[in-house]
Amino acid sequence: MDRIDVYKENGRTYMRVIDYKTGGKDFDLSDVWQGINVQMLLYLFAVKEKGAERYGREIQPAGVLYMPGDPSPASEEEKAEKVYTMKGLILNQPEVLKAMEEKGEGVFIPATMDPETGRWNADALATLEELGVIEKRIEYLVTEMVSGLRRGEIGAVPAEQRGGDRPCRYCPYKAVCRNDRITESRKIRNIPRAEMFGKGETDG
Repeated sequence: MDRIDVYKENGRTYMRVIDYKTGGKDFDLSDVWQGINVQMLLYLFAVKEKGAERYGREIQPAGVLYMPGDPSPASEEEKAEKVYTMKGLILNQPEVLKAMEEKGEGVFIPATMDPETGRWNADALATLEELGVIEKRIEYLVTEMVSGLRRGEIGAVPAEQRGGDRPCRYCPYKAVCRNDRITESRKIRNIPRAEMFGKGETDG
């Protein structure tokens, strides 16, 4: 982990995990649901599970964020834009969000606050219950991965992103897998949040 931020309020300890990225990094919960880019959330839930041993109290997950490591604006006009805005998933609790960014203008976090109602708006928000569902989903994915490895399932079945792009084109070991002969792929699709959380399913 690059960084852990701690916020204490009303006897509770909240933690968020920060990862520095150069060149930009998007966060898509739909990808996470399909086993892509789960590393940051694995860190978060590991801290939630074991953090009390270090910090002496129960940990509440506050989210994961990718911080721009090289937020250099290309022009004076761009300098006024939100080049420091992080991407990720954060806990939908007003007191925690205000601790991250008091005015709620979306300068640093991927969420904004309506100054009239005090309500926060963003697709990047998740309730504590939703984070619990995500945690169970990741536990399921990791368990399936370990079980597959124990069964000797190590076939080259790349994840095909939307638009048909495969990570194989960037992989330095593609000659080992004979990438040019691979025809099977795992399609990554857009999954609506209602599908992820509406039914409460964590295993398919």
